[in-house]
Amino acid sequence: MKSTLCAGQYVPIETANQAVLDLIVSFSSEAELQKIQLKMDRHNDKISKDMTLIQAEMDKSQANLSTTKQKKEQYLDSLVTKEFSKEERRKINEKIDEFSLTEKQLDAAIYRYQFELADKEDKKMTIESFKKLIV
Repeated sequence: MKSTLCAGQYVPIETANQAVLDLIVSFSSEAELQKIQLKMDRHNDKISKDMTLIQAEMDKSQANLSTTKQKKEQYLDSLVTKEFSKEERRKINEKIDEFSLTEKQLDAAIYRYQFELADKEDKKMTIESFKKLIV
């Protein structure tokens, strides 16, 4: 078995630890924190824009769901209150089944949008949480 040595430079653990500590301390200067805050603000602005788009889609799906439920109720009411032939009843039941499927699809879309919103919210950053991490 052939043994190969690492071509990289060996550094004592104390030196590596001190380099990491020095880097962390450099982040804690006010000038560095302001730079980091600007980056976080841009990051959070993008997330907020994404969330606005997701919320608009969710609102649209909720409106469609409400309309679908109303139409389904109307068809159900017509089955109870009116006389229809066997063929007409079959067609009405098919339409009710379509509305039920659409309802389920819209419910699933709304749940997906809610998950995406929560996920985006979790990805927002604050300088306070960053400060806690470097401490």
